Amino acid sequence: MNIKNIIEHTKSAVNLTKKNVELLEGTIKECSKNLRKLNSALMNAKTIGARRKVAHAICVLSGLRTQMKLRRPVCFDRSSSNLCPVRRTVKWEDVQSAFKSRIRTGVITNLENKDPANFLHACASLFRRRITRILKSEIALKVNAELCGEFKIVKGEDEHYEFKCMNTRNMPIYQDTDINIWFKRNIQDKILQKLEEFEEKDSGWALSAIINLSININKFAPMQGSSYIQLPKEISDKKACINVKNDDNACFAWAVVSALHSVHRLEHPDRPASYPHYSHVLNLKDIRFPITVKQIPRFEKQNNLSINVYILQKTGDGKKVNYIVLPTYLTKAKKIQHVNLLMVQSEYYNDEDRTSTSLWGEWMGVLHGDEIEYIFGQPLNQSLQYRQRERDLSQRMVHAVSEFARTGKPMIDGELWPVYNKENPIYYIFNAEGEENKKVEKFGRGPMATACAFWNDYLPRLRSWAVPYNSPCNDLEQSSRTSGASVTASIHITITILTMTVLARISL
Repeated sequence: MNIKNIIEHTKSAVNLTKKNVELLEGTIKECSKNLRKLNSALMNAKTIGARRKVAHAICVLSGLRTQMKLRRPVCFDRSSSNLCPVRRTVKWEDVQSAFKSRIRTGVITNLENKDPANFLHACASLFRRRITRILKSEIALKVNAELCGEFKIVKGEDEHYEFKCMNTRNMPIYQDTDINIWFKRNIQDKILQKLEEFEEKDSGWALSAIINLSININKFAPMQGSSYIQLPKEISDKKACINVKNDDNACFAWAVVSALHSVHRLEHPDRPASYPHYSHVLNLKDIRFPITVKQIPRFEKQNNLSINVYILQKTGDGKKVNYIVLPTYLTKAKKIQHVNLLMVQSEYYNDEDRTSTSLWGEWMGVLHGDEIEYIFGQPLNQSLQYRQRERDLSQRMVHAVSEFARTGKPMIDGELWPVYNKENPIYYIFNAEGEENKKVEKFGRGPMATACAFWNDYLPRLRSWAVPYNSPCNDLEQSSRTSGASVTASIHITITILTMTVLARISL
């Protein structure tokens, strides 16, 4: 089977249907026939390379067939009595996959978008709904995407067309991942950047038409507790974790036992001999080691305890390494006996990307948030030119975060800070506005979906109106070195406890 010839023949037939609608039905049937052949070839492919080649062809033909099918019908909104036509710009379709680790391969077909940015923006909502649905039954996923487009090059008086693809890396999605931000950062921005770089390489190729976006959704089991792995130095230096040096595949069980039988006063809390054997302490009926995430609910029920499991994400620029703590399993019901476990990996996912749309100069690096200086007390430095109300704000925030790390409660006795959850999304507001000697604080209710939607739409247009300038932040850099920042906006802070000692995750 010559896959390249099948694609070229189908593409030529599709172009003919644009000039002669009567050929549409026959072309759709022929495309479906070729898809059946490709699906059969996919199941019989012997190598990974052959499978990927056939899977790519299936995605291309599926997109072309969907474009032909949806060219004629008019879709109606049946919820309206007027039956007004609904214009769909993208459509999701599942396709067959021959990879055992793959949960699903979806093809988002382009119906009428000419601009790749508009197409990817339209894909985001479909992507979010599918991923959210899958995460109800999966702890974590790894996802990558591939944009298929038709490119044109002019050679003399002739125009040549070819299908070319832009793909992204396989990146993890966890239970608490903001899927909209993930899609923009790992798919939308990456593909648009690759398109821009490809068209600027003096190759002569230019995007002529967008065919589809293939989404490959793979299983991801970030936790499979096995044997001892040494902690990264940046973590071990904090003296906040006990890492038992077991030589079997029951690292998970040893970690739980070490949490239930505190031996901080012993000289060697990392030795298995400091604890009773896990088989004498824990109910391990039907539990197999090395343990997987799916076994944890059974383990919790049999031992009347609750468990949260976290992993490390490596960050840094190569000179200085840091780690972000991310949840990979969160218990559904916290018990009196609760254990927080940190899973140590031999390899770490590293995200060093700086947002391409940042308005700040390169000297700013990767921005976490202007509120960080307040949490770490920078305004309390009297040599910097902060207003008194900003110094008071910083002092209150430092106190709240310190109390949270020390006691698990962000406020002192008598003050109220409601727990933020889905049913009652109330957050505490720190505000530097108001009279110099008056503390202004209130509660807010989120998320502010309307405001976010407005800025998502308005900000790109605002940037397009800006006058280009080669060094937009030189003056800002100089002023910040002499006078410090002057942030007066409200700062919304939600703090989630990660460990029972000094480790906390701050989401701002």
